[in-house]
Amino acid sequence: MATDHMNSDIQEKSANLASIFGWVFWLTAFWLFASVSYLPLKRFGAALVTPETDALEAAVAFADILFAQLSVILAMIAVYTARKLFVQFSQGEVFTAQNGATLMRVGDWLIASAIVALAMQIIEADAAGTVTADFSGSYFAVVIVLVGFAIRLFGRAFTIAADIKADNDQMV
Repeated sequence: MATDHMNSDIQEKSANLASIFGWVFWLTAFWLFASVSYLPLKRFGAALVTPETDALEAAVAFADILFAQLSVILAMIAVYTARKLFVQFSQGEVFTAQNGATLMRVGDWLIASAIVALAMQIIEADAAGTVTADFSGSYFAVVIVLVGFAIRLFGRAFTIAADIKADNDQMV
């Protein structure tokens, strides 16, 4: 009886987290479009239909904007992947090897996002002509890398435990 209550509690909280993560994903996507990429994308579209405007220059400007936001885009993929995991939890599919693999992917996306953020500082320093990059504001990216590795480890442990559980379920 207590297990049923715990399962329904996990399902309810997972549904809430899936909703929150969905909102975060879509609000971030809206921000990226409305505040970051709308004008460069509009300029690129206009350049495609206007002969006096260089479409390649507009395309490069749009690509630069996207490249500058690559770490945010990768973090959004991590949020979306986590949202899918919470949806699975909310449907009662908690302890599966697939969910462990999904959890590992969340960690991978977080690690990729943080590494790109760190690499962007090196690229910006090189573009500015400085010898060294300023990593004084990189504390957050380093923490995200560590959190990503921890989530990967939990995902791997989750996968192994789910496989053991599946073997035990077959024996009974």
